[in-house]
Amino acid sequence: MKEPINRFRYLAGRRSFERELDAEVQFHIETRAEELAQGGMTLRAALAQARREFGSGASMREETRSAWQLQWLEDLASDLRYAALAFRRNPVFAVTAIACLALGIGANTAMFSIVNEALLSTPSCRDPRSLVHVMIGGNTTRRCANAVSFATLESSPGSAARTKTMKRIGATAAARTGST
Repeated sequence: MKEPINRFRYLAGRRSFERELDAEVQFHIETRAEELAQGGMTLRAALAQARREFGSGASMREETRSAWQLQWLEDLASDLRYAALAFRRNPVFAVTAIACLALGIGANTAMFSIVNEALLSTPSCRDPRSLVHVMIGGNTTRRCANAVSFATLESSPGSAARTKTMKRIGATAAARTGST
């Protein structure tokens, strides 16, 4: 549990961690140089030998940073900075890219909403099994599972209001198509 907390602390106080790391590296080099100087080497030669034994300070610092930082978060921040810089250099490209993303996301959302409502979910009404598809004229060879003719509706038991509504719909459709 301490490791994630320490990593976020590193992000918040990166400069102080860098100073502490530099001080610790310098401490280890000086300590080894003192040991070598006590063994009979001159201080200058001991310091040079300690640095050679310690290795590259830059690679050691990189290894230490990678142990402390959240690499994906650092990469994300770096990528966002680069994108902002590129967008500032070429604003027409930025607007075009953002518009394409917006259109793509909007079209995707619209298509999913239509497919979800029409194919994947039950209809949003009180009694979905009572829905019917009324066909007026047209191709009579093509049948829908819930297709109903006016004659069936008139003869089925039910309210007179439903039959009256269906007759009115039929009369309106007949008037529009010019048939009787």
